[in-house]
Amino acid sequence: MNEENPKKLDNENLLSRTRVLVQDEKNYTLAVLHHLREIESRELYLPRGYPSLFAFCVEFLGYEEGQAYRRIAAMRLLKELPELEKKVEQGAVSLTTLGKVHSFLREERKLKGSESQFKTKAEKQELVERCAGKSKRETEQLLNSYFPGKVKPDSERPLSAEQVELRVTLDFQLVKKLHRLRSLWSHKVPNANYNELLNEMADQLLKKVDPEWIDKNNSQKGEPKIGHEKSGQGRVSGEANTRPPVSRFPAKVNSVSALQPRYISSVLRREVWRRDQGQCAYRDPVTGKRCASKYWVQIDHIRPVSRGGPSTAENLRLLCSSHNQWKGSRMDLG
Repeated sequence: MNEENPKKLDNENLLSRTRVLVQDEKNYTLAVLHHLREIESRELYLPRGYPSLFAFCVEFLGYEEGQAYRRIAAMRLLKELPELEKKVEQGAVSLTTLGKVHSFLREERKLKGSESQFKTKAEKQELVERCAGKSKRETEQLLNSYFPGKVKPDSERPLSAEQVELRVTLDFQLVKKLHRLRSLWSHKVPNANYNELLNEMADQLLKKVDPEWIDKNNSQKGEPKIGHEKSGQGRVSGEANTRPPVSRFPAKVNSVSALQPRYISSVLRREVWRRDQGQCAYRDPVTGKRCASKYWVQIDHIRPVSRGGPSTAENLRLLCSSHNQWKGSRMDLG
């Protein structure tokens, strides 16, 4: 783009040219929102290896997280209230305002349900009109007036490479439980602060639910391997048991997997989880980019059970819920 050097412009031309550029910027912003809406409608971020439109905007388009959130929130509100586009184009309503109104409406609907004050498009549009032209703080004050004593949302703020400030409001019952745990663990973690207490809680829970922790603990225990026999002293001998074990029961004609083709044992689940490292295994067939999501991952049959796919490690993989649902919708389409 060959833009004229502003230093060479006189005062009047500099002001008028800046005004034109600002209007162009607003027009481009609206065009970007239209494109994001169409990308979301086609779910184009999924085949490219992104679990959500937000991840696509941050990683592929290069927006900062706040910028991506504001644009997505504004796009979704404009999708519901297209009459507001003119105000965005004119600069009467900013992306920040639209983002805050969209978040407010979603939270208000979640908390009040059928008692929501903003059910119709006209009511929602009127709310946006009230926020038009206001600063960020003024908009927040107006929206908070609908929720006296509203609890502030959770937030994270990096303090250094090693520390993050976490702000969260807890209910009284949870605080009582934390105090109880602090007393029970006082012999192990004396005078524990909340960071130490939460760290210990996380370790205890991960040992029970995280396949990586479970495998690590099992390997440290030195469990005997299948195919080896124990010596008389209870230790694992070094000689492999070459003879097949003799069963006291007649052999079953059909295995569990044959009778229940969707059945996946806990051992196999851990094997698949460990191999895929607890991460969605979908890859963009064009670029090879792998989805980075570790949220709500699910075991997927690569070749579906309905088409004869077996429950074996080779035919199983982890998929995030977005890619798993997308795969299902594509199969429904044939």
